[in-house]
Amino acid sequence: MVQHKFLSAGLFVLLSLFISTQLFAQADVIKKRKELMKANSAANKALKKAFAMEDYATVQAKAEFISENAAMMLDLFPKGSTGEDSRAKAAIWEKWDEFGK
Repeated sequence: MVQHKFLSAGLFVLLSLFISTQLFAQADVIKKRKELMKANSAANKALKKAFAMEDYATVQAKAEFISENAAMMLDLFPKGSTGEDSRAKAAIWEKWDEFGK
């Protein structure tokens, strides 16, 4: 009987750790995704301004920055990474192939 209680308590602790780890990982990926989106937005604004000023070196640099970020984008949308802090819509995962294009 005592062994059963210890086993139950141990399983509860392990399950709690697993769930909390998953929640922290989800929050981390949402945070990284938001940071990337903000960085892309800032780069896009700078790109438009540089293009208007015919500063093509900056245009190229900002375009490369956005392109490099695009390569990481899908990794920042693991299935289930939604929540209060995320504005990602369920359609992303429902139409994953389309989103990936």
